Amino acid sequence: MPALTAPARPRLRLIARTLCALVVGVILASAPAAGQALPSPLLEAPVEMSRGYGLELVAIRLGVLGQVPDGTPDIGEIVGPMAGSNFQRFGGTLAAIDPDLARALGDALGGIAASARAAEPFHAGLGAAASLLRQAVDAL
Repeated sequence: MPALTAPARPRLRLIARTLCALVVGVILASAPAAGQALPSPLLEAPVEMSRGYGLELVAIRLGVLGQVPDGTPDIGEIVGPMAGSNFQRFGGTLAAIDPDLARALGDALGGIAASARAAEPFHAGLGAAASLLRQAVDAL
């Protein structure tokens, strides 16, 4: 292979720099378009996301309660929001769809949370609450 002549080297550098500039330009030009094309469920469906978040938090808290023994101190403070703010995220919609299910689930969660706060046995109600929660997930 013959060695490059002196005039050919600057042309190659110019071509390489031009290609690099073109590649960088294409990448930078397409970056905002790619960001705009991505769906944003938090902005497009905030109510549905909040409902799903509430359902997941209740499920997680029921799972936590299933792992701790009855009478565990301070567990009521950890799972207390399950019957309050977590349930409120989806309780109104559930009540509009199935008022009996919403009432039964709210009562079950409230009873479990009250028992946990008072350090009383709460495991007996976990199965029923989990079943009602599955029904709520299916309804919503």
